[in-house]
Amino acid sequence: MSNKRKYPATSSRTNSDSKIIQSWLTLALQAMNSADWYQVEELLQKILDISPKHARALQLMGQAQINAGAYIEGLNTLERAVSVDPGNAQNQYLRSFALERLRRLAEALEAIDQALAKVSDNEIYLAHKAMVLQGLNREAQALDVLNGLLEQHPHNARYWNNASNLHNILGQPEKARECLQKAAELAPQNAYIFSNLITNRHYNPQETQASIYEACLEWDKLFPPAPSNTQTDPVPSRVLRLGMISEGFQFHPVGQMIIAALERLPGYAYEFYAYSMFSGEDAITRRFKKICNYRLVNHITDDALADQIRADQIDILIDMAGHHSGSRMLTLTQKPAPIQIKWVGGLINTSGSEILDYLLSDRYETPEGTDSMYTEKLVRLPGDYICYEPPSYLPEESSLPAKQNGYITFGSFNNGMKVNAELIEQWAGILGAVPNSRLFLKSKSYGAPEFCEKILTQFEEQGIVRERVILEGVSPHPDLLKCYHRVDIALDTWPYSGGLTTCEAFIMGVPVVTMPGPTFAGRHSTTHLINAGMPELVTHSWEEYRDRAIELASDVDSLAVIRTHLREVLQKSPVCDAASFAGHLNNALRAIWQRHCESKTPAALNFNENGEVLFQGESEPVILQHPEPPPEDEARTYRWEFEGKVIAIDHGAQLFGVPVIKQMLEQGTLELIAFDPASNKLKHPLRQAQGVHYYPNILLGSGSPATLYACQDAKLSGTLKPKGDAHFTEKLKNSLTTLAELPINTLELDKVSELPAIDWLILDNLNNSVEVLEHGSEALKDTLLIQTDIVFQATHDRQPNLAEVSHWAARHGFRFYCLNQEESRTPVPQNIIGANNYADELVSATALFIPSHERMESLSTNQRRKLAFIADTVFSLEGLGYEVLGRNSDEEAEKYIQYKVRQEVASKQPHVPASGVRQKPRLMPTQAPSPEPTDTGAETTSTSIKRPDLTLPTEVAKYLKKVYSDATCILEYGSGGSTVLASEMENKQVFTVENDLNWAANIVQYLEQAAPPSPAIIHTVNVGKTGPWAYPINDSSWRNFHKYPLSVWDRDDFTEPDVILIDGRFRVACFVAAVMKIRKPTIVLFDDYGDRPYYHVVERLAKPVTMVGRMAHFELTPGNFPPEELTWMIASFNQVTYSNLTRP
Repeated sequence: MSNKRKYPATSSRTNSDSKIIQSWLTLALQAMNSADWYQVEELLQKILDISPKHARALQLMGQAQINAGAYIEGLNTLERAVSVDPGNAQNQYLRSFALERLRRLAEALEAIDQALAKVSDNEIYLAHKAMVLQGLNREAQALDVLNGLLEQHPHNARYWNNASNLHNILGQPEKARECLQKAAELAPQNAYIFSNLITNRHYNPQETQASIYEACLEWDKLFPPAPSNTQTDPVPSRVLRLGMISEGFQFHPVGQMIIAALERLPGYAYEFYAYSMFSGEDAITRRFKKICNYRLVNHITDDALADQIRADQIDILIDMAGHHSGSRMLTLTQKPAPIQIKWVGGLINTSGSEILDYLLSDRYETPEGTDSMYTEKLVRLPGDYICYEPPSYLPEESSLPAKQNGYITFGSFNNGMKVNAELIEQWAGILGAVPNSRLFLKSKSYGAPEFCEKILTQFEEQGIVRERVILEGVSPHPDLLKCYHRVDIALDTWPYSGGLTTCEAFIMGVPVVTMPGPTFAGRHSTTHLINAGMPELVTHSWEEYRDRAIELASDVDSLAVIRTHLREVLQKSPVCDAASFAGHLNNALRAIWQRHCESKTPAALNFNENGEVLFQGESEPVILQHPEPPPEDEARTYRWEFEGKVIAIDHGAQLFGVPVIKQMLEQGTLELIAFDPASNKLKHPLRQAQGVHYYPNILLGSGSPATLYACQDAKLSGTLKPKGDAHFTEKLKNSLTTLAELPINTLELDKVSELPAIDWLILDNLNNSVEVLEHGSEALKDTLLIQTDIVFQATHDRQPNLAEVSHWAARHGFRFYCLNQEESRTPVPQNIIGANNYADELVSATALFIPSHERMESLSTNQRRKLAFIADTVFSLEGLGYEVLGRNSDEEAEKYIQYKVRQEVASKQPHVPASGVRQKPRLMPTQAPSPEPTDTGAETTSTSIKRPDLTLPTEVAKYLKKVYSDATCILEYGSGGSTVLASEMENKQVFTVENDLNWAANIVQYLEQAAPPSPAIIHTVNVGKTGPWAYPINDSSWRNFHKYPLSVWDRDDFTEPDVILIDGRFRVACFVAAVMKIRKPTIVLFDDYGDRPYYHVVERLAKPVTMVGRMAHFELTPGNFPPEELTWMIASFNQVTYSNLTRP
């Protein structure tokens, strides 16, 4: 804010206040005329300091805050203005404006209606109402409002433009073109109207690539690029500032198709700047904010945005809006960055302008020979031009609906604007050729009755009765994806194809038949399908398009098989390979920058067969220069460097339940071959992950036929016969009950053809592990680690024992190293505090065998690094890692162990939040521990334990106390002040789960000392070493993680709870456990829910009925959860959280 202007001096005398206020008001209005919003706020605040309820000052303050992009602050100010002057229509209009920007559209409509109730003919208010109605998908009503405005203001180009958009959505392209042409006649220099003219041409089947190209070239004639000499420091290898303009930094096609790749670009090589036209926030927005300097710019002018980009010294500016919504073409015209690139987001064709230097594409979107149709230089990435990331709530695939229905259902969920008469004629021909088939169309447009009637009439004109065409409007995205359960075959639109919808159909198991259109907009499906390995779904004529759809429909059995594989095919393809895509994008950006630093003009860029970057006209690939990681990071970091991946064979598919395995797969360090004899992991999401080869109902062994014993508890099924010993508990006997004996063939490991060298073998204890070893000695001769489950208290006949396996190992060049993941049981009843601390009887363990000393000497450097990597990453065996790396060099081993020491020290440090304010862990006692007694001869007395405080906010604590007081039985995940609160109430039964054993002992000691009326039963679960807030610091005790949410329910003295408080570790898993375990209506109070959106995934199962501060109140009913979520519920126990890798 400026300090040069001299303001009137304030005075405390009441009789002069009005004059002072008037002076400030005059200056504030002058500042508003110059759009100096911060100065306006400063001036108005002086008025409000004197007169806090000054109506005009509050209104202007709210308006200034909105104009500055501070929508929440502006809304709060305007609420004050309304309370002072409730009859003021302008206050309600401004409130509506702020609410619309915050996407609180229902409230925005209510506010603008209140404004219009006072001033019914206000033009600005009516235009705003039309915009709000359109946002609410009430296009017909919005059009009625605009038509009324056009009657009164027929020369307003903006109204004609907006009416054109609405006619398009309502399926009235002729009217849309008429309105848009009228708008263009009235305002030929309006950039946004021109952009709409360009965009609309891509929906018209009469247009050609050449005709649209010529239209695009008009941009530079109407809006000539401004002279610019914007330069930044031309150093090839330095960190680059990468700017992006879009309204898609949200759950939007842009966000879904770029965020995973951007997150994988090297953070030390780029500084990201997001210039956002989207004022809301969702989970994807938060991911962008985490990696970007995030600037909301939807309130500033094109010139101001260009100035901001220059001030930020952006090196490469990427436009992700084009001629679509949120367009900033006029900013790009000023060339505020030395290099400007077009990428996804309004990427439908060339811009037609010299303002963009490059366009990111691939060889299918822009085939060889199309360069002349682009003013930009094409960057053809080696895979897809985007990277699709499916949503976290992706539904399970369904069986083929035609099997149940008895008829084929075709579908298209593309935007209804992409449907035209020529396309309907082709679709009708397909329906006519496939008897009794249906066509399911779904998008926003089909929520408009007029549009639906038009579509149905056009089908009837082609001889298809309307009953065979299903039309549905917009749905929440999870429901939209589930609608693919009703579709057998998807039909793509033409000439404007699907993009995200094609990926979504594919990920739901639905094949998509496409025919490329003439422009970039018509080839989205083509590139996605070919890159996903399904080029046969891309056709090149209407005849071939129809034939391919009819061919798929004619073989229902094959279609059913295809459906079961498409998700896996897509997820393992370049379309979803974020790591590879990021690598290609990084190399392309560096090459473009280096060329700029060499003062060369832009040139088309391709990748050769070796993945090297090659510019058109140059014979040699670019030698890329990348920034080096900061030296201090390099010195203090140990990087695992080995050639190839770790090849693991998992007999029993046990690793699917190990959290770190998913991380290794995502990092590309593991190739997992999983044999699942009992087919227990058929629905596990990891089976479809990249790098996983999953073989259900296949058993390794001697090569002879065997018997699979299918048990009541499927997790105990195997080829070893279950025992029925008298000392087994009834629960175990029931679990071991054999339901069926099934024949199964076995494979000799030595006879499996084309098997890669095995680095790591994992054997379970439910199948004959010794047979696997005896018939795999040749395949295992170079193996680095054998991991086998050993049972000390047998539940099945012939379970592997340590002596047998050790005998084989000694004969084949292996030595026993250690037991890992020991599982013990206790005879002490669970109603005894700390019963699990007395678990002395060893039940089972994992035995690890490594190469003998002689073989260890003969291993290559690469093999030793792989072995050390497995030991460290999977088992936290730092000593083994040090020993193995020491065989390579003392220096390598020393660097590794010093890094591990620093990690260990760091894990014991209290967490310091980003604000720099150190906070103590919640519910920890404030009193320091009492000193150890010393041998002085003096009498010592124990120090009393301080009562743990209830550290919840006042509102939440009050609510918790009320809910607890109404309950009889209380279950808590996490102990502390709430435990004491419950214990101090009369006639309660309280169970509390705690994983920090020292903290549990403090709670127990306090309860014994205080003797409250209902002392809690503390149920301890040992999840290994913990750091601050009782987070497990690693996954070394992962086998116990699932016990935290589940084991308390199996106590003999457990009583069904009336209320459950979730305030400890593994919160999502605890919620899922509650859903599965309750036997009566139960309240669940979920703390920290409001400010941690990653917990909201539990709303797949139930929605909170109310929020109290940060705490969510759920009301669960036994068995009342969506059955389709059952697989996710089970899988969630494989995603329980730990350390700093995920979210406890």
